[in-house]
Amino acid sequence: MTDNYSFNKFCDLLSNSTILKKSTAFGVSKQFQTYILDVKSQVLKELVTLKENKNDYLEYLINEIERQEYVKEADIKYVDKWLKEYNTTIEEILKYDDYRAPIYVVLDRHYNDMRAFSPEKDKAFLVQSDFLNYFCCVYAEELI
Repeated sequence: MTDNYSFNKFCDLLSNSTILKKSTAFGVSKQFQTYILDVKSQVLKELVTLKENKNDYLEYLINEIERQEYVKEADIKYVDKWLKEYNTTIEEILKYDDYRAPIYVVLDRHYNDMRAFSPEKDKAFLVQSDFLNYFCCVYAEELI
């Protein structure tokens, strides 16, 4: 890859087990979306220039993504309980239309800013962790 900065950042984000200490689950999803656009562009650019070994190159990228440490089975069932509780859909969350919706209060707010040892903070951590795992899986699969 000519410039693998975004690919490396994408892979780092997949494996970052402490990302929620400095970002939110929703913020991470936005980072993934940004990296994916750049990675797809770079991969296409590289494939155009390669005369041979295109499949090997793609296999290398897939292997790099798959070797990252993230919950690979985190499908929609992983966050379904939260979607039901907050009466929303994953499409609505990713569209981010209504910033006042209760799900955004939990997904786009640093749980570290919440009162320590409170039920609100504990729940926010659980919701964000589940969504983070879901986002990692979804965006990794998108690139694969």
